[in-house]
Amino acid sequence: AVMLENERLIIKLVNAPPKSRVIFLTASGTAGMESAVINLFSKDDKLLVVNGGGFGARFVEICNIYEIPCDVIKLNYGEALTEEHLLPYNNAGHTGMLVNVHETSTGVLYDMNLIHKFCQRNHNHGLR
Repeated sequence: AVMLENERLIIKLVNAPPKSRVIFLTASGTAGMESAVINLFSKDDKLLVVNGGGFGARFVEICNIYEIPCDVIKLNYGEALTEEHLLPYNNAGHTGMLVNVHETSTGVLYDMNLIHKFCQRNHNHGLR
């Protein structure tokens, strides 16, 4: 009953269509990251991955394991993502971008407005 109520509340919160379902993962953060990558992308994609710490590095590892092509923006410890980091990747044919919004391994919170604008310019409105 608790899980069904949680599902109902989440569906309402995100304004999902009436027959939507929620999947609860009883797994590690890595399992959540892996499930997102392998359910959204394939070897036919080309991803841009922000690697600014342990979680960004994990996204790169997952892409490598599943042979999903990716370009990596490697940031130094505690470094913020900037427009200058993104400029070389404009119109480079990426089909998706992976970024852990808060790189908790270093304490950096990425600027989602910056990332959103980059994705809009590059016709990746889905922010998968």
